[in-house]
Amino acid sequence: MQKSLKKIRIIVSLLVFISFLIAFCSSSEFVRKVAGIVTAFQFTPALLKILSTLAIGSLVAVVVILAVTLLMGRAYCASFCPLGILQDVVIYIGEKLGMKPKQSPQNSLKAVRFSILGLTVLTVILGTNLVLNLIDPYSLFGRITAGIFRPITTLINNGLTAILQNFNIYSVSYINIPVVPSALFVITIALFLFLVILSLFKGRKYCNSICPVGSLLSLISKRSVFRVNLDEDACIDCKICEDQCRAGCIDVENHSIDNGRCTLCFDCIGVCPQSAISYTSQSKSEQEPEKERRSFFAKSVALLSLPAVASSETKTKKSDPVLPPGAKSYQSFLDKCTGCHLCVNACPSNVIVPALMDFGLEGLFQPKMDYDQSYCAFDCKICTEVCPTGALTELTLEEKQLTQLGTVNLNKDQCVVYRNDTDCGACIEHCPTHAVDAQEKNGILYPVTDQSYCIGCGACQYPCPTLPKAITVVANRTHIKAEPPYQEEEQKSETDEQESSQDFPF
Repeated sequence: MQKSLKKIRIIVSLLVFISFLIAFCSSSEFVRKVAGIVTAFQFTPALLKILSTLAIGSLVAVVVILAVTLLMGRAYCASFCPLGILQDVVIYIGEKLGMKPKQSPQNSLKAVRFSILGLTVLTVILGTNLVLNLIDPYSLFGRITAGIFRPITTLINNGLTAILQNFNIYSVSYINIPVVPSALFVITIALFLFLVILSLFKGRKYCNSICPVGSLLSLISKRSVFRVNLDEDACIDCKICEDQCRAGCIDVENHSIDNGRCTLCFDCIGVCPQSAISYTSQSKSEQEPEKERRSFFAKSVALLSLPAVASSETKTKKSDPVLPPGAKSYQSFLDKCTGCHLCVNACPSNVIVPALMDFGLEGLFQPKMDYDQSYCAFDCKICTEVCPTGALTELTLEEKQLTQLGTVNLNKDQCVVYRNDTDCGACIEHCPTHAVDAQEKNGILYPVTDQSYCIGCGACQYPCPTLPKAITVVANRTHIKAEPPYQEEEQKSETDEQESSQDFPF
């Protein structure tokens, strides 16, 4: 049974990793929802959702993760964290290419990793997710998927579509390749290469020295019921297990295993010639000296004194990015969003794009609406359904269609109709709520606007032919409810009159 643990871990990890790729890359809503069950059990998004909405499902997810860690150790890091699994894939490929990393024993870097954890917690408490956005494993994996994996899968899909259509098979359709800002793409590539290089040379060093989730779970896994143990009497000091340990937590010379850093890859169990290593509930717990513990916390507190970045701007500017539906307000959105880009990947019209510095440092990598690239479809609310942290609250279609993300702004000096007295009508034709309407004068239809009906969907801005755009959407820092389209009001009035006439025919 002990020898089978590695095979079980690999099978579970592959199934979970495939589910994540489907959730982030698939264009099928049904398939994405099924895969979304797996993504719901991610520690950071679930924890943020609890803090913001007290969601029962997220509370269950966090409790399950903590309970499993207390029972089994860092099984979450081994088989349920997509970034951890990605590192295992890189390590496996590297080993096949003859690039075996230097493994155990590695410096535990307690002061560094727990200071990063403390700094992450402190900045979240102070109202900014800057540190969390940069290093949270789920969000980092999401950005890598959005910037690298999804464009690749889209190209494969479109190539397959072209081939099948030559044989009159149309079961697969083309997908628009998402546009990623060049600066963000470069940053994503750099982070991915950093992760690859670190994995190739140091194994799971990111999980044990940088990741705040890994550092938090290490505090629990150090006292887990089941753990990897080294039998000092059976050990012959061959150090084969040290060479295989990707977490760098085995020290054969001292016959010890740091179970706080162990990510349960079970490689050591499979290679030990004496079966001196096993996964059992029996262990001699190593107690950390109190003096060392106090020293470590003192170093942590020193780093925690770094100032947090906070936003004090409250007045709406024309340059402010428009928030996706369900965001409610700038502060709510920035407090909860970790920039995982699941909404970016799920958006069928590709109007939600990653931002770089649009929100300032505290909103690094968080998504925005880009109406020069596309517009928000009137009958779509997918982004509000997939958000794992509650940064985008789930809306009904009726709620979404009356949520005002921003308001229309018409620059008549730039508009070709007002400037050249010639018909255009692009904005009038595409506005779903008639916030942009036509006013006829001398046979020409001039666009006029009414902000009370506007929902800020960008359907007017996107088709505008002028550069810069003559009609744009100015963001609402707090989303409000727009007036229902006047056609709906007229229809409702007619319906009420008909019902009234039926009740009182005389």
